[in-house]
Amino acid sequence: MLRKPVSLYALLIALFAVNESSGQFCPHGEPPADFCSAARIIPGNPGQHVVLVDAHDATAVGETHCGIDAGHTTWFSVTPTVSGPMTISTCHPHTTFDTVIAVFAGGEGSCEFMQPMGCNDDTYRQECNNGCSYWGSDVTVNASAGQRYRFVVGSVNQNLAGCPLCLGVVVTIEPTCGEPPYGFICDTARELPGTPGVHAAQVDARDLPSMPHEYSCTPNAGSNVWFTFTSEVDGVAQFTTCHENTQYDTVARALTGDCTSLLATLRCNDDWPDPSCNNACGEQRGSALSFRVATGSRYFLEVGSYANNAAGCALCLGATLEIVDCATETPPVAEITGPPELGGGCACPPVLVTGSAYDFDGTFVRYLLEYRQTGDSDWTLIEESTEPVYQGLLGEWDAEHLPQGYYLLRVTSVNACDQVRSDTRVVFLDSEFDTIDVRYPPDSAVLGHVPVVGGSVCLEGTVYESWCYHPATDGAHFTVRYRPGGGVFQPVDPSQAEYVTLPVNDPFASWDTVGLHLADGDYALRVDAINDCGETRSVTRAVVVDNTTPIALLTEPQSCHAMEGVVEIRGTVQDAHLDRWELQFSGDGVHGWTTLATGTTPMNDDVLWMWDTSRLEPCPYVLRLIVTDEAVLGCGSPFRNRTEYVVTLNVGYCGDFDADNDGDTDLIDFGEFQEAFTGPLP
Repeated sequence: MLRKPVSLYALLIALFAVNESSGQFCPHGEPPADFCSAARIIPGNPGQHVVLVDAHDATAVGETHCGIDAGHTTWFSVTPTVSGPMTISTCHPHTTFDTVIAVFAGGEGSCEFMQPMGCNDDTYRQECNNGCSYWGSDVTVNASAGQRYRFVVGSVNQNLAGCPLCLGVVVTIEPTCGEPPYGFICDTARELPGTPGVHAAQVDARDLPSMPHEYSCTPNAGSNVWFTFTSEVDGVAQFTTCHENTQYDTVARALTGDCTSLLATLRCNDDWPDPSCNNACGEQRGSALSFRVATGSRYFLEVGSYANNAAGCALCLGATLEIVDCATETPPVAEITGPPELGGGCACPPVLVTGSAYDFDGTFVRYLLEYRQTGDSDWTLIEESTEPVYQGLLGEWDAEHLPQGYYLLRVTSVNACDQVRSDTRVVFLDSEFDTIDVRYPPDSAVLGHVPVVGGSVCLEGTVYESWCYHPATDGAHFTVRYRPGGGVFQPVDPSQAEYVTLPVNDPFASWDTVGLHLADGDYALRVDAINDCGETRSVTRAVVVDNTTPIALLTEPQSCHAMEGVVEIRGTVQDAHLDRWELQFSGDGVHGWTTLATGTTPMNDDVLWMWDTSRLEPCPYVLRLIVTDEAVLGCGSPFRNRTEYVVTLNVGYCGDFDADNDGDTDLIDFGEFQEAFTGPLP
């Protein structure tokens, strides 16, 4: 009787069913289509098409193909959609008996008038050795698009060797994107070498049955491809689908155990964050795994399509397995090159930490970048990454809110063999410019009033930065500027807008208020400093410029007058910032000045002093009025704006004309003076 072609639904049911009549020899095989008129239809689109069949129940009578008595025959039909080579092969891990293939073209639905295209008994390739009796078979024909081809597979000599009748058929229609997906179940996993080195495989999985199931890292992985290897070393296996041939969103997992018992998951990954994992289906669609392996242990690798390939991407797979022998592995590289070490500069927030973290042998796993303040024991994580760094950025240390001080930076690299290497660097974290201390002019808040200055004003004090001051390379400097009230700041020294040498307890700038022709009034002096990190500090001092000399005037007595007794001395003392005045006299053979009176308040033609001259010898005398203001002139100078006013006068009489001693001077006394001077009157 004729059997209908097996549908995909029937195939999926059969893949998970147990064939009771066959004694469960081929638990994954579908029933055989053992009549030509009911041949199993295989898709004709380009790619690798795999069918697994349990041929134990093939009931067709013996047939002769390729001159061989063939039994247990199973028929297939394929109509290619493209012209070109088409290969039909039983060289599949599922095939367990000696096969023969015959290929035909054309013919009617009843299979009459078919034209033989080729046949084959044994193909002598390693993958065609089925392990029971002789070899598998394959035939290649130059197919035409739209032409139906039928082919039959039978057991050589009616399977006299008594092998299990499990059949795996592969139809290859060019162009393909890889080898046939032999291992879409654990039992037929594609064998990869277990030797140290890199091993690659490309699989065309476009015609795989989806059979979705759950991984630990995704709920619905379909179109699964299996690989297996037995490690020959104690080391690390790194498996990835980040390959130029991969065109879909993959999920990969590594397992240990065997196909007949529970497999334990070692690693599982969906998307690996690396540009090399971008493919035609999107960014970071490839997967990557790394796990330790032991000599003699078998491992399985399963690759599925994420969400059962809901995106509809081409199921072309490229996979790479690298096995590293830890016995020959060298430790990874860990190095910090920036920020500068202590003494060579400082760390400026946000701190870009540069250096290297990689492995020469390509088994890099991750690096950790950490910091701690000196004196602390706990490290704080800055960055953790699985990406190797070659003389680049290890991480950005957000140290904006940390206190200024000494810190340790540490980078630790780890490779797949658990080898670790670290590098530590002591740095100075800068968060502020250290010191600006302007001692002169003094701070008005401390002084109690705004200081008055004039002439050439020296700014004295300290501008200091401990580690972060390198003017030649990083532009660190300080400025000293002034402005009148509400004006614009400008350099105190027009010839030097910036200063680079840091002063300590020294004058650091001079402000020539006279040379700059500055008007008297209120001014602000400002010192600004910036270090290597751009941290600034500023100090402003309020001052009053006064280059106007005080007014000093003696109005009484007038110059050249003679006087005696108590003399009223009047005068005027005026200045906007009066400090003090002093009234002095000199004469009577004294080569110096004697102070009569002092004061600190202005006077306006007021009595400065009542001078009692009665005890002074009659003689010419000089009166001097000295007025000084508060303005300090020069650098550390005691000088102030000062005005002197001088009056010369005679005190007492130089001769005694009271000749008759009557207490007054009259004509009688004058007559006696004349007589003494000229002789008796005639």
